[in-house]
Amino acid sequence: MKNQARVWMALMTGLLSLAACGGSETNLYAQLSDAEDDAVAVLCECFAATGANSEQECVSNFGGDTTPTEEACAASVYETFRAEALENTRCRVRVYDEAIDCLNDVAACDQPAVEACFDAAGAGIEACPSLPDTIEQAYDACFD
Repeated sequence: MKNQARVWMALMTGLLSLAACGGSETNLYAQLSDAEDDAVAVLCECFAATGANSEQECVSNFGGDTTPTEEACAASVYETFRAEALENTRCRVRVYDEAIDCLNDVAACDQPAVEACFDAAGAGIEACPSLPDTIEQAYDACFD
């Protein structure tokens, strides 16, 4: 499960750079962060299935640890490239929603079922359209 925890962490971290949908008034990055926070909260209800010893440890393992400066920079990137990021963002938020639904259907935090949700989320993310390199580079620069 530790390998899957690393995969989930990579997915969550990667998702910060890619995804969300919704109204034009909300920054795509904010939508993505909210979707990630919701998915981590649901995932960590079954913290033992992720290899964590507590819900707090799980949230720490999977939650973002970005600074306010990094958050502001990432939000700016998504605002600047809103049109180019919208399709990818919608896809990734949909994947988060599906992961939440999957995790909510898991009975008694059954580890194989949680792992199946991980696998489905990974496949969903891989199927999302890629962001243009210019967006990826601008986003990555926020965290250098």
